[in-house]
Amino acid sequence: MSKSNISPIFNQVFNITSSSQIPIPNSFLTPMSAEIICVGTEMLLGDILNSNAQYLAQQLAQLGIPHYYQTVVGDNPDRLKEVIEIAASRVQILILPVV
Repeated sequence: MSKSNISPIFNQVFNITSSSQIPIPNSFLTPMSAEIICVGTEMLLGDILNSNAQYLAQQLAQLGIPHYYQTVVGDNPDRLKEVIEIAASRVQILILPVV
C-alpha cells in the first residue's frame, strides 16, 4: 500500500470529514490516576512508618495526578501478584517504591 492511500483509509476508518479532525482514543480523555503499592511485612506489623507513601502522595498531588488507593502488602509473592493485578485494573500508573 502506498503512502498516499493510507490517509483516505485512515479517514474512512475513523470517520474524519476534515483534515483538522484527529481521533483521540478514550484512554487519552480519561484522567490518569495512580496507586502506590508498598511491600513489607514490617509496615503491616507497625514496626516501621510508611514514609515512602507519604512522600510519593505529596509528589503526585503536586503533579496533579490523583491517587485514590495506597496498598501495603506483606512479603508474600502470591499476595503481591494479586495486589498488582487489582491495582492494574483500576489505575494507569502503578508505583512500587523500592527500599
